[in-house]
Amino acid sequence: MEGGDGTAGSVRTQGRRRGLRVGVAVLAAAGLVWFLVVERDQVLAAVDLLVGADPVWIAVGSVSSILSIVVFAAVRSVLVGASGARFPLGRATTASFASGAIAATLPAGGAIATGYMVQRYREAGAAAAQRRGPRSPPGSSRRRFLCS
Repeated sequence: MEGGDGTAGSVRTQGRRRGLRVGVAVLAAAGLVWFLVVERDQVLAAVDLLVGADPVWIAVGSVSSILSIVVFAAVRSVLVGASGARFPLGRATTASFASGAIAATLPAGGAIATGYMVQRYREAGAAAAQRRGPRSPPGSSRRRFLCS
């Protein structure tokens, strides 16, 4: 068994990952169908409310919700960047949407979402940057503002 560079071991691992993705997608689709069947009356009531709503307000609400998460992600990106790590806006936005979904849908979601974001910060290099110390703007004094 080889690995890592396109040999037999890595092909098996890719096959397992693909199978896991397909399995999760099928499970999610089955869950959605189950939800739609069980909560049919509520789904239809929600659709009736949307049909009678002003499309402009639906659009304003949707855009403002998305924009608020993107701005929040930009704040995260800047704060993590201040530690010397690199957390681009795209990755920060994706992580913010994912952590919000985790927090809203899972039991103890807030705690799980926090752990998820800590992992994303580590992947961005925040833990290593913390050991090096924060970046300072040119001409300013260097102060450590993160715990060691």
